[in-house]
This record gives sequence, structure tokens and C-alpha cells, in this order.
Amino acid sequence: MVLCGVAYRLYRQPGISFHKTLGWFLFFSAFASVYFLAEGLSFYYPWYFLSTLALGGVFLTGAGLAYALYREIPGLLSWTPGPVLEAQLRKKNDELEETNAKLKKQQQQLEALLESNPDAIAKLDREFRHLYVNQSVLRTSGAPPEFFIGKTIEEVNIPLDFLLDYRENLNRVLETGEIVKFESVRGERLAGGRDAYVLTLVPIFNEQKEIDAILVTSRDITERKLAEQRLEDQVMELKEMGKHLTEKNRQLEDFTHIVSHNLRSPVRNLRLLLEFYSQEQRAEGREELVKKIEDVSQQLTNTLADLTEVIQSRPSSEVLREHLKLENVAKGLLESLSGQIKEAKASLEYNFDALPEVVYPKIYLESALLNFITNSLKYRSPERSLKVEIWSWLKEGQIGFSVEDNGLGIDLELHGQRLFGLNNTFHDHEDSRGMGLFITRNQVEALGGSIAVESEVGKGTIFHVTLGQALAVPIR
Repeated sequence: MVLCGVAYRLYRQPGISFHKTLGWFLFFSAFASVYFLAEGLSFYYPWYFLSTLALGGVFLTGAGLAYALYREIPGLLSWTPGPVLEAQLRKKNDELEETNAKLKKQQQQLEALLESNPDAIAKLDREFRHLYVNQSVLRTSGAPPEFFIGKTIEEVNIPLDFLLDYRENLNRVLETGEIVKFESVRGERLAGGRDAYVLTLVPIFNEQKEIDAILVTSRDITERKLAEQRLEDQVMELKEMGKHLTEKNRQLEDFTHIVSHNLRSPVRNLRLLLEFYSQEQRAEGREELVKKIEDVSQQLTNTLADLTEVIQSRPSSEVLREHLKLENVAKGLLESLSGQIKEAKASLEYNFDALPEVVYPKIYLESALLNFITNSLKYRSPERSLKVEIWSWLKEGQIGFSVEDNGLGIDLELHGQRLFGLNNTFHDHEDSRGMGLFITRNQVEALGGSIAVESEVGKGTIFHVTLGQALAVPIR
């Protein structure tokens, strides 16, 4: 029984080498002992039943022992002698030490790379607590390592506007397991007082392919953004210069065409009249030709005066800009036109509440308003009393004013392309020269502005003037 108990304990003890084989052997020995004991006592006591049971146990344990030996024999055959095994262990130990040395060297190189990297680098766990920060983080923040290590991103004084975006992208890494890159603007160097950074969030996986940390790299790209801004500004400046040169060329072509057209006919007519004068023998004929020559000469004088006025109307880049109250400007113009307004029985109203003051060249603002008001007076409808409304506006970063009347109106489909041309008139009037709108548009556009028109024949006209280089004065 003791032998069986020991055998059972060995069989159940996995820490001993060959434990199952030894257990089966002891079971076999125990049953064999019982069998031989029963056989020996059978001469005195007829215990055949016990002998049979013991023999059955011998057979069963013998079979178990044979199976256990079958499982153990391959291992026994491949058994390595002690000295050889010891040599193999030494070799494996040397290889392991060499591998550890290489890993330690690589780790030191990695740490040196991280510490000397100008980018800010941090390692966070799944709860976004700081496990590591490099020297760049410490230099930028001016804080010691213990200020970060073990603390969450909320506990290290990160600005709130960046913190929300930061946490959202960190959660994206945990959800997708992918690298996330995003830009953030904060600080004080960019236009508007900001710095620009690009952050790269890299998931770190463990042996179970689960994310247990996130490596964060933050690179300052402010200088690059500033360079991009400067480049964009230069491109915009070049585009504006190109537009300005294109407009200058267009105006030069228009002016050349006007000079050629307006001077060619009178000069040719004058030459012919002089030829006729040299051929005329009669005094009465010569007197008549002299009168015609005087008329042509006066026409040339008027044309040259108009062209001179056009040239002089172009604003220079050094024109003086003044702080103007639009109401004062309008009042002054209405006083100077009071006689014409009274004669036309016109009603003029203005409202500058939206934009009461601007910084703009006074002479050109007065010139534009004067031209639109006098046009309204000249081209009023005989069927109704003239009403003129003037108002200022400020919308979508643009400032300007509008002038509306209920006069004759203009057919824009018919005359729209020629509306601002020199010497173009669209209504019969003794003072019509086709100069006012041409000069006004040149002045407004030379200062970066524009003019838009709405008009309907028989109902009236609205001119919307955008003051390009004007400055709006805040309402106090």
C-alpha cells in the first residue's frame, strides 16, 4: 500500500523528470509484489481471487509502463551528455549576452536620437498619461521631467482650444490603430498671434497586437507657414500688379483710340480748308473759309481740353487721403448745387448711418458724388418729380456708397458696354459731353475701386461705388 501511495504521488508530480514512467513502474512493482505474495501464501491459504486480481493489476500497470516508456524513449535517445549540454548552454548564454549588448546599444542610440531631436517627442499610455518626454519638450516648456511624467494631457497646462483637437486625434489612434497626422495653430508668431505645428501620432503595439502606448511627435512649422504666407502675399501682389497693368494697357489703348479718332477728322478737315483757302480767289469765299477754319480750330481746342482733363483726372499713388465725414461732403455738394436742385424741383436725401466716415481722397470722393448727382439732374424724367437718394454701405469687407434716381434710365442691353466710354452720350442734352462717367470710373478704379450699375428705361438708375483703397472709420 505504501508503494502504491508513493507511485500515485509521483504520477501526480509534474515537476519530477519521467514522473509518469516512474509512477507506472512503481504501480507495476506493487501489483507484482502482491501477486507473488499471494502465490506464496496459496500453499497455506487458498487466496486465488487475490492472486487473480493482482495478476490483472500486473497486466494493466505493465501496459501503462510500456506506453510511458514508448513516450519517453525518443527523448532518452536524444539525450545530450552533460559536458556537451553545458557547452551549448554557454554558447547560448554568450549569444544572449551579445544580443542584449546590441539591444542596449540600439536603445542608447535611440534615446540619444530622441533627446537630441529638435522636435518635441512624448510617449503616452492608453489613458494619455505621459510616460516619457524628450529634452525639446522640457526646453520649450521650461518645466522639469516630473512635471509631465505620470500626468495626463489635461494636467500639464495645454491650451484648451488645442487640447480638444489633441484628445480627439489621440482617440482616433486608439479606435483605428493607424498613424494620425494633423496641424495645429497656437502661440504668438503667425499673423493673428499664432504658431503652427504638425503633430504625428503613432500607435505602439504589444505582443498581443494591442495598443498600449502612443508616440507623439510635434514639429514647429511656423517658419514654413510664414514663408507660405509671404509667398501668397507676393503672388497676390503680382496678380494685383498684373490686373493694374492690364487695366493701364486697356486705358492706354482706349486713350490712343480716342486721340486718333477725335483728332484725325478735325485735322484732316483743317488741312482741306487750308487748301481751299489757298485756292480761293474771292474775298467773300476766303472770309467764309476763315470762319470755318475758326470753327474747326475751336473744335480742336475743345477736344484737346477734354483729353487734358482726362489725363489730369488720373489719381497718383501719392494722393492725399483724408478723414472724411460723408454727411459733411454731401452737404457741401448740395449747397453748391442748390440753384440747380431748386430749378429741377428735385428732392435729394442721404443716409450714412451704415458708414458715416471714411479715409479717402476728398477731391475724388466729391468728384464722383458730384458727377452722379449732376447726371441725375440733367437726365431727369419730365413725367415725374426727380428724387435722388444717396446712402453708404459696408458688407463682406467692402465699403462704398450708392446713388439712386428715378430719372430717364439707360438701356443697359443696348448701351451697357459703352456706358463708361469717352464722349459717349445716351440722351439729348445741351451739356452732354460723355466725359463724366469716363473720368469718374478712371478715378475710382485707379484707387482700387469699382462701379456697378442698375438701370431700367423709364424707371431710373442706381450706381454702386466700391471705394477700394478707402478705410472705414469705426462707429463711435
